Amino acid sequence: MVSPPLAKDDDAVPSRWAHWVQGRRGYALVVALGTLLALPTLATGFFLDDYAHLMAIDGRNPVAGPWNLYVFAPGDAAETTRLIDEGPFPWFTDPNLRVEFFRPLASATMRLDRALFGDAAWAYHLHCVLWRVALLLAVGGVVRRVLPGGLGLLTFLLFTVDEAHWFTALWWSHRHTYVAATFGFAGLLAHLHWRDTGWRPGRALALLGITLGLLSGEIALTILGYFCAYELCAGTGRPRDRMRAIAPLLLLGAVYVVGYTGSGFGARAGDCYVSPIATPLAFLAKVPERFLILAATQFFSWPAELAAFARAAVLPSAAVGAIALGLVARALRRIWPHIEPAERKGVAWLALGGLLALPPFLSPFTSGRLLLVSSLGGAAVIAVIARAAWRQRRFRSLGGAFIALHVMGAALAWLALSPGFALVNRHFEQAAENAPLDDTLIADQQVMVINPQDPVLAIYTLAMRIHKGHPEPAAWRPLSLAPHDHAITRTAANTFNLEVLDGEMLATLAESIARGADNPLTVGETLRFEDFEVAILEKGARGPKKVAFRFRAPLEDPRYVWLAWENGLLRRFELPAVGETRILRRTLHVAALLGGA
Repeated sequence: MVSPPLAKDDDAVPSRWAHWVQGRRGYALVVALGTLLALPTLATGFFLDDYAHLMAIDGRNPVAGPWNLYVFAPGDAAETTRLIDEGPFPWFTDPNLRVEFFRPLASATMRLDRALFGDAAWAYHLHCVLWRVALLLAVGGVVRRVLPGGLGLLTFLLFTVDEAHWFTALWWSHRHTYVAATFGFAGLLAHLHWRDTGWRPGRALALLGITLGLLSGEIALTILGYFCAYELCAGTGRPRDRMRAIAPLLLLGAVYVVGYTGSGFGARAGDCYVSPIATPLAFLAKVPERFLILAATQFFSWPAELAAFARAAVLPSAAVGAIALGLVARALRRIWPHIEPAERKGVAWLALGGLLALPPFLSPFTSGRLLLVSSLGGAAVIAVIARAAWRQRRFRSLGGAFIALHVMGAALAWLALSPGFALVNRHFEQAAENAPLDDTLIADQQVMVINPQDPVLAIYTLAMRIHKGHPEPAAWRPLSLAPHDHAITRTAANTFNLEVLDGEMLATLAESIARGADNPLTVGETLRFEDFEVAILEKGARGPKKVAFRFRAPLEDPRYVWLAWENGLLRRFELPAVGETRILRRTLHVAALLGGA
């Protein structure tokens, strides 16, 4: 059966509103909406990596420098061993772990924050909001040139309110994403202007935009996918002319990749990132499930983080993605012949650009924040289906669901998640501030946190306390991040066994960041450090179930402070007598809201 012709574009918007959304006014209203949605992030405060960056700017970070803040693990065995002995790295960290990214320009903007705003976290976040506005202006310029009229405005609206962008806006440490994407999309806009109108400065400005983007973060490299998609689907001239137009940008990208990898940037020895260059087979094995999970997030607002923090959610999440892609493909096949040629071309190359931008984001664990760049292509696809739903009754179920999820639901998510996250963050700050530690003695003491359960408590409590002016301890050692009950059995004056009940270590995302599955710990292996050693007694499928700790002095020695996470607080832990066992029950606390528990 042949579908009836679609109405003109102005039928998609009620006439009484049409004059409000025409031209620049509509785009300005969307930018204003996007800014308002981001303003609640000003109450977030600092969180996780933010403290590491602040310490680096202040010259107190043991691995990162003030001009490249994004160094988290040095890749040097001797230095990593020191960071385990003194803290805050957990004892099971791979000595060769390296996590380092090249983001000097973004780092410079963060140094500026520190110089101008001191400890006023809200001002740092306001600066992030301004970068978000700059990104929206660049993306809005691209969309307005590619998809004029109501379809373009709807695409821009969907991109702007996409809740997958929320965490990027909220986290100061993600500043690099906005800076790199802003310069990258500004470069794309200049390239389009040059190719469509012959404006010669556009060619140089496109190169400049991508260069500045690459100096800010790796995400700018993915925007080259949109350049390639445009030249393949919409560029003017012969194929040779199109290749000539894109060649300098591709050469720049190739030089960047060679220099980046050759200099050792990136991540290795952990399972948080799977490198397509260093371990291509492992990367390809992860591609199908991660692509489907991100598709579920793009089209059905499915939380991609579920699959990252719970392995049991991987297959269901991928199944949701497969269903979403099937429904989208079916709808596009039905409406495609009825779309005006210019719009069809615009939607096609934006969608292809989003696909070409996606592969690098299949390297880390699945998260909605990875869709910032590729979601522009997804927004164009959702918009064209939603517009068809307005015109033809047969598409109203899918189109209505898209509008409900990606406009109303997304906007509400922005408004609810930011204050909710701020409450969770304050909980962690209070836990760190109220930790039972004596500032007059702590400089000579070694703090052992037996069961912190997540990296916020395990690693960043120390950074939070230092930032608040508390003195630094002689050592800070998390003993187990496994989110399970633990049994502590005293075996001698200076030794005890730590057993994970109904679980094992190295089975969560946070733990896999420190040590990858290709370098497992084995039964009988002993890891030795300056003041303590750890012997592996029993092992599960992925990591230790039972380990023995031995210290240089009796465990009651005043140099040692023992903390445990109990009933929502860090508390002093009284070790059992020799031959006795104490059970530490898992406390389900607000970290579960962040996926940390």
